[in-house]
Formats: sequence, C-alpha cells, structure tokens
Amino acid sequence: MPKKAINVNNFSGGLNNNTSPRDLANNEFQVLLNLSNEVPGKLKVIGDELAVTSSALNSIDSLNYGNGLLHFNSDRPFSSPNTITEKEYALVNDITASPKRIRIYDYGSNGAVLEADDIEYGDTAAKVEMYNIDGAIKVIPHFGSSVGTNKPKIFSYYKFIRRLGAPNNNIDNEETGDFKPTDLHIAPIKGRGTTKYKPDVLYNGFADELFFKPSVGSEVFMFTPLTNSSTPDRFTQSFTATEQILANWNSTPGYNDGAEGSMGVMAYFSADTSADTDSNIDIKSNSRYGLFCSKIYKDFNGTKQESESLYLGPIKQNNASNDIKQNLYLGLVGRMGSRKSNYAGFKLYWAKISDYIEADGNNTELDEGNIGIKYLLSEIDFEEGIRFAGSESYQSFGTDEKNSKVQFVYPLTLFSTGSDAYAIGKTITDLLTVEPSLIESGSVIGKVNTGFKTSTIINRRLYIGNVQYEDSNGEIVTKSDRVLKSLPNQFDFFEEESFIDAAIEDGDSIVNLSSVGNKLLQFKKRNLFIINVSRNIEYLEGTFNFKGCEKNYHVVQGEGFVAWFNKYGAFLYDGQRIIDININEVGQPVFDDWESNYYHDNNVIGFIPKTKQIYITNNQSSNNVLMYDIKSQSWFTGDTTTTNNISNIITRNNGDINWLEIVSNDAKLVKWVNSPTSFTKTGVIMKSKEYDFNTPMVNKNINTIYVNCKQTANITLQGFGTKRDNSPLALTDIGTLTNNTSSLKTLKLAVPDTFKNLVSFGIALKSTGAVNVGFEINDIQIVYRDKATRWYKNKEF
Repeated sequence: MPKKAINVNNFSGGLNNNTSPRDLANNEFQVLLNLSNEVPGKLKVIGDELAVTSSALNSIDSLNYGNGLLHFNSDRPFSSPNTITEKEYALVNDITASPKRIRIYDYGSNGAVLEADDIEYGDTAAKVEMYNIDGAIKVIPHFGSSVGTNKPKIFSYYKFIRRLGAPNNNIDNEETGDFKPTDLHIAPIKGRGTTKYKPDVLYNGFADELFFKPSVGSEVFMFTPLTNSSTPDRFTQSFTATEQILANWNSTPGYNDGAEGSMGVMAYFSADTSADTDSNIDIKSNSRYGLFCSKIYKDFNGTKQESESLYLGPIKQNNASNDIKQNLYLGLVGRMGSRKSNYAGFKLYWAKISDYIEADGNNTELDEGNIGIKYLLSEIDFEEGIRFAGSESYQSFGTDEKNSKVQFVYPLTLFSTGSDAYAIGKTITDLLTVEPSLIESGSVIGKVNTGFKTSTIINRRLYIGNVQYEDSNGEIVTKSDRVLKSLPNQFDFFEEESFIDAAIEDGDSIVNLSSVGNKLLQFKKRNLFIINVSRNIEYLEGTFNFKGCEKNYHVVQGEGFVAWFNKYGAFLYDGQRIIDININEVGQPVFDDWESNYYHDNNVIGFIPKTKQIYITNNQSSNNVLMYDIKSQSWFTGDTTTTNNISNIITRNNGDINWLEIVSNDAKLVKWVNSPTSFTKTGVIMKSKEYDFNTPMVNKNINTIYVNCKQTANITLQGFGTKRDNSPLALTDIGTLTNNTSSLKTLKLAVPDTFKNLVSFGIALKSTGAVNVGFEINDIQIVYRDKATRWYKNKEF
C-alpha cells in the first residue's frame, strides 16, 4: 500500500478532555497545558504573571480575596489637581491601615508611586464595592454584623467660588480646587434630636423649640415671624438680633467665614387684613402656605442631586385674613451652613396646607394639616445666587456687616433702610406651579451601616443589589434579594419604594449585578434573572435555573458581553442569548469533570481585550489558569501562576489585566503577560486526538513524523495508540526535538517498530525540564502506510 500522510496544523479546537480520544475533532486535544493556541496555526508557550510594583504597596499585608481593586482614569492628576492631564490609577482597599482606607496607585511614568490622597471609609476591614461615575469615585463598604463606623464615601474633584453671585465680597469661600472625600449620603437639612425626619410631617414649634435652627446645626431655618400691622411689609427683627441668632450656629458663638454658618429665611405675608391689588396669592384663615427646604449637592461637572424637602414652618399671615389676595415677602440672610465639599445650595418649596392647626408649643410640637403639592419658590445656588421658579437666570446676593461679622443678604436692600430695626423682603405677587417637587421621600443609602454589595449602571441610573438601608421609620433593613435603582442622573439617591424584586424570600442572595445594553443581569447563587430596563417599567425577560454564581468575582463584563462561571460550567451572554462555552459545536462538554477538576470558589475571572480572551485564575497549586479564546471558541489550561491570595481582576487602558497579590506579607500589583514565558515542568503538555485515519478497522504502520518547530529544548515527541485487538499502546517516546535555534526547522523523526500494526495513533509533547520562551510548533505531519487485509480460512491477517 502507498504511504499516506495527515497534517496536524490547525490547533484552534483547543482542549477537549471529555470526549472519547478517537471522536475528537482533528483540531482538538486531550491535553493543552501551558501552550496557547491563540495565534492561528501555531502552538506557543503560554504567558505568566509579572509584578508591576516593587515596594509601593508593601505596607498592605492582607486583602479580602477577590475584592478591593478598581481601575480609574482621571482628567486631573491627584498630585496636581488643577492641571488637565489624563492619568491612570489603580485604587486599592487597604484593610491593614487604621482607619481603613482606599489607597491610590499611580500607573504613570514615575511608576510605583502612591498618592498622598486616600479615602477613609471606617474602622472595619470590609470588602468594598467601588465604581466611578462622571469622574467621582464611590466607595461602599459591605455591611455585616460588625461594621463599626463604616460609611459610603465619594472622592471627587471640587472647585467652587461660593459667593452667591456677588461679584466681590470679603468672605473667604473660594476653593483652590482639590480632590476631597465626602459622605455619599444625600442628606436633608439638619435638625434637633435624632428624629428620622419625614417629608410629610409638619415639624414646627415656637421660639427655642423650633426643629430647625442655627444652634442645632441646621443649614437653613426660618426666623421666628415678627411682623407689625402698622408696617405690614416689614420684618421687625433688627440686623443685630439676626446676627446674634446666626452666630449661635451649633451652640458656638461666631463661626468660620469659609465654612460654618446657617442661612436664615424671612418669609411673611402682610400683617394687616387688607388685600394687595397686584397680588395673585389667595389667603384663607383655615389654611397656610408652608415653606419646605431641600439641600442641593453638585459635582464639578455641574450635575445636581437633591435631598428630600423638609418643613421649615408656616409662612406668617394674619389669622383674621380670609379670602383676600396678599403679597408675599421673602428675605435671606446668613452663610452656607455646615459646608460639605459637594453641598452647593438649597431649594425653597411652597405648598398649601389645608385644615391647618398650629402647634401650641406645650402639648404639641407638630403642626397639623393636609399638605398639597410642593412647588418651587426659589433655588439658591452658592455660586450663582438665587433663581425664582419659572426663570433660568440668577440674581446676586449682597453682603452686609454687623458686629464685625459679614453676612450674605437677599435682596441687596434687605437692611438698607438706614435703620437697624427691621428688614424688608422682596415682594412676590404670584406663587407659580411650573416646577413641582419630584422627590417624595429621602435617600435610604449613605448612613453608617447602610450600603450594597454589587452595582451596575444602565441608562444613567445606578442599580444596586443585596442592599441594607434605613427605612422611613429609621430602622435598618437588610434585603439580600432586592435591587434598588437611583433617580436618573442622581446616582447617590435611592428611594425606598424604587426597587425591583425578581424573586423574594427564595433563600438565594444577589451576588452580582451586570449589564449588557438595556439588559440587567441579576446573578443569584443558583439562578440568573435577565431584566429589561429599556422603559420606565422594568420587566423580567427570563429566569435561568443553575445559571447563577457563587461569588461576585466569578463574573466579568467584556466588550458587549458578560461572562461568568459556576459549578455547572462557564457561560457568555451577548445581549440576546446565553452561550455555554463549556459545550463544543457538537453539543458536548469539553471538560471531563468541570466541578471537581476546574471549578473553585476562589477562581477569579478577567477579560483580556488585546487577545479577546477570558482569563480565569486562582491560588491553587496546579491547573490554576483557564483561558478561553473567544475568537476560536476554544480552551487551554496552565499552571504557571501564583499560589498567593489575590484580589479581583481589573483591565488597564493598554489592555493588560492586573490584580493584587499578597506575597510574603507584602501587597504587589501584578499583571498577566500574554507573550510567551519560559516554564519548567516534567510531564505531558500536549496530547492530540487518537487518529484512525478514516479507516478504523485497518492496521497501519506509522513510519515517519515531521515536526516544523523551533527552540525545542527539553521537548520530547511521544506516540500512543490502539492495536487491532483493542489493547492500548501507552505513551511511548519517539524522539527528542532537536532544533534549539530561533528559526523554524522541519525535523524528521523515524518512528520505532513499536508503532506498527495500529488501528489508531496519536502524538504528544512531553516536557522534561525548562521549556524555552521561544518554543513553537507550526506543523506536524504523520506519515503512515495502511496494511493490506488478507483472509485465510475465515481469518484476517
């Protein structure tokens, strides 16, 4: 019979150690260890990890496994925040420090540098959920039985000129520009006591019993109404008395010009019973106009977030007034309150309160009545000044001085009568309804011991899962199977009733939230829920049993897809379908026992955009690298990486993947180097299918094998097969590959007689020591001869 040959030059099928060796596709392999098939038509040495830092993170000696690392791009260097220069950072959870904090590592040209800035979040070494929205870093410590002072934080750049529109003033309130940490909580104005303030309660009282006042740190309050029927447009409180009230901020006489203080509101109707002919505001004796206040938070980009509005008090009117129209007078005097970096102003709302009963200050502290819809009266922006409802323009405040204290005032003429005895507010003839309040309740996330364990952003909303929050009664509530969603463009504001419950009380906690397009993927430990959020009303598209995951770090978001794994396999969702990437094109698993041999709770997944590969690693002592090539839809394995504890995996701008390791009690930032890296191993690193040459019942003699290769030190070619009687031929050495040069050469290996009279045959590569970084297989040709089949007296020879 003539000689025949088959070529083994397509390695794109990758690893398949589950299918019968004879039934593998020609491009699949029983073993593919420390060899990559990423380059078409070649087998090359797999990459390895490489340390990025040497000593910058040595002060950190422990980490929370699979957690604590965030990649962050900034338009501004932390070390020079007023310079526009793009910078790349890694944020590291330092659970060794006290207090616990996020450290900032600079990837820049100097290398191995930690910034002076850090983000302290509390006193308990918690896992953290970290993310970046619009240049602001959010750090959410995981809640638990012991959280101490842990509190969600924001770290962002701030630079504001807080002069309320005044072109010049002598109050020191201009910021030079810097990155600063602040609380994430969108908190309302402060009040007395520890009451959980509610937007629908009429907190009020008389004189010193007011809920909101400077002495309890309220950023905004109403002055006790003082009017006189003989001078109905006046607020008969002197500037001297006003300044003394303002100076009592937080029970401390005086206050810092740049920060502390309080803004007082003078809001009153005419004190007489006469109608004002130019007014459109109806006054009735059994109702009042209530004044409500919300705080405004703003980032450097100008994006605003607003707290719930709380009741400051009723606007003073003559109790005898009935069915007449009167003008409203409004004045403001004071400072900007206990100024957090992101506290940028406040809004004043009005609402009609029907069936009004005023608190008597003795037996009752709360006013009573039915609150109507709240409408904007005015917005005070600490940079721009004051804007009234229906207008887009701002008016400036002025400044005035009394007792050596300078106050902002509005209008500019508030105390300009030449007398210290009274103030006259701006005349308002109409209460417009063009800007209703859109916030009905407060944000439930942000206080101590509140937070969430996973999040994702879709359509300018933040979706958070596995939450612990403070409900409307001030109680801490834990909902491990609930998703809360933020208000649009208000990524820190979460209303208690704005939630998604795909499945509740099912004994299955939310582990991870991810997204593809308008699809929200909610991973629980057992099941996966895919929720369509393209409209205002979310709907469940599908529930997939056994498609959940055990750990947050078992999921990665790639380029238009989400990939993950669990005990039952590995999967990829592209927005339309779930693909089981452990299943080959003929519908069979490629791994022999995924759960026992390849799945680990401490597997961590990443995505390498350079090569379009999914990377899975852990700290096991062997077989701790799994690589899935999306291009060829194939797997290979490795055992060349770490045995140390590792963090989650992040992806850099240059396409590298990084993670944190604890090496001999020092933290090291490391990366995966995809280029070939030498390794030392004894054993089989490649084993092909068992070829029957399309004649499974015909005996063959294997004559010669040609191998096109380079840098083959310590590589031996082996063969194996099956005899006609089904007796196996174990792995047997054929010959050593002898091309140790860096040029590809074709080696000819004569096959010993051991490999005669086989019905099937396969090849393997065995490593006997250090494998060169340049080792490469380009092509293998197996030359064989079919043996003639002869029959003699019904026997085959």
